[in-house]
Amino acid sequence: MASTAEGQSHRFTPEHADRLAARLLGQMRTRLGGLELNHARRVAATVSCRGDDQLVSAALLHDVLEKTDTTREKLLELTDDEVVVELVSLVTRDPREAYREYLQRCASDPGAYALKKADLQDKLVTVDVTVPAHVAARLRRQARQRLQLLNLFARWKEELR
Repeated sequence: MASTAEGQSHRFTPEHADRLAARLLGQMRTRLGGLELNHARRVAATVSCRGDDQLVSAALLHDVLEKTDTTREKLLELTDDEVVVELVSLVTRDPREAYREYLQRCASDPGAYALKKADLQDKLVTVDVTVPAHVAARLRRQARQRLQLLNLFARWKEELR
């Protein structure tokens, strides 16, 4: 971590992550039509009960690699927090990656699983929707199926332990 003038360690906090997310996501919209930043804040609020500031910070930034031109390297430079960037990377899907493989990867890490689960759950319950009802219904059906698969992969992982 970066050091302050007094020699104390400077931590990347959820407050820093929120400001960075606001800057990077700006007025971008989700596929349901709401603000990406509001979605990120709801996901962060959901995972905050775990008491892990790095997970909350990652939740606030979880879409920046996928939906902006920010690279992993640039995000690391901006946060100086490898754990946060690794969590964001884990929940960032490579467009060449099959969705099933992506969900398996998310389910294999406790933090990534909690974050992706909160992400998908938010899509099911948000009222921040501006797209036509039939589009929202299709996107929510897709999110529900993906959440079921994610949970299934997580259970399989536990059973194999």
